[in-house]
Amino acid sequence: MTEAEHSALEKQWRLEYQNHRYLDHATFEELQRRSEDVFRNSYLCGRDGKNYYKEDNTKWACWFTDILEELRLRKAQEQLRTPAFTCYRNAPTAAELWDGLNLKKNTYLLKFGKEKYMRPLHQEGVFAVFPATKYNDD
Repeated sequence: MTEAEHSALEKQWRLEYQNHRYLDHATFEELQRRSEDVFRNSYLCGRDGKNYYKEDNTKWACWFTDILEELRLRKAQEQLRTPAFTCYRNAPTAAELWDGLNLKKNTYLLKFGKEKYMRPLHQEGVFAVFPATKYNDD
């Protein structure tokens, strides 16, 4: 996508958001949290533990633009903190371990967590997914 095409798309998204302000009830803190979640979900963690922009990021870019437009309409966009990238230091080791299993691509789902949260999943099929900001990787 060219810069001109991206600019036109962003303008269209802003106009669409202005006509349907679904975030107007959100507090600044909620918008900050949402921006962090959207930002982090628009990237993939590579085998090297670094973050890479997803190839088709259109929906994430649109949602992030909605947040920015809501903040602009409130004259509060300058207050938004830029989300920080998370580096996953164990990703290279994990990638090496999975390579040795020779699993067919797209035939499994990985869920990591503490045993007390994984046991209900294993025993009862109870499964929960949370936004990226819910986790603390330190």
